[in-house]
Amino acid sequence: MHRLNYFQDPRYRKDRITMVAVLGLAVILLACVAILLRPKAPPPEERSPAAAAGSSRKEIDEASRLFLSGDVDAARRVLLHVDLESAQSAEGWELAGMLEEAVGNSQSAMVQYTRGLAIRPSGSLYWHRARLLRQRGDLVPAAKDMDLAAAAAPRDITISNERLLLMVQAGHVDQANAEIKSLREHGGTENTAAWIFGLCGVALQNSEFSEAKKILDVAKVSVPPQVFDHMLNDPALVRHMARPEIAAFYFSNLQK
Repeated sequence: MHRLNYFQDPRYRKDRITMVAVLGLAVILLACVAILLRPKAPPPEERSPAAAAGSSRKEIDEASRLFLSGDVDAARRVLLHVDLESAQSAEGWELAGMLEEAVGNSQSAMVQYTRGLAIRPSGSLYWHRARLLRQRGDLVPAAKDMDLAAAAAPRDITISNERLLLMVQAGHVDQANAEIKSLREHGGTENTAAWIFGLCGVALQNSEFSEAKKILDVAKVSVPPQVFDHMLNDPALVRHMARPEIAAFYFSNLQK
């Protein structure tokens, strides 16, 4: 006589349904346990600090590249993606300040430079802030920042030029002359433009145009033409000289 096995016998249909239901529930429970026990990926803010710093560094470098190429808007868009507070990058804050200056936000730029100085002081950051302080007439704090900039980067020609202009604007002619003499004696060729610019500035602020012309005439004998070309094409020359007749003097005389 043919016998039905357990899974074929209709008498055990209810048992089979119960067994399938129990097995299905067990599978679901095991899947839930596996999901609960699976290691969780850290949220973005808790990922490796090294990875986050590397990403910020790349974005700051890209923003800097765009800024140097003249694309200020693109540089600003890239830098907006960087959390400078978390990145703790003095270079990032410095770039942010330069971008603010580029669009005319000098007060905001001052804040960015100050934040950069709080992370890591540098000659360039002190120089940036000193320029803005001088331009708005705060000559005493500007001089303090400029002294710190010069101490941090004594061979930087840009800092030397700005420091001389600050001395002239503040009326410290003797100090400016001493600075120029020191540049000539110890600075070498790289500081040639600094002492020419500074010495002319002292003479011109005192309306001694003939004396300033003599300074340039003497300098042109031994100074390479590219030094004068650099000075003539430097936007800071016109921007920093307060009186239009002084700017006119430079443009008419600062040529080989």
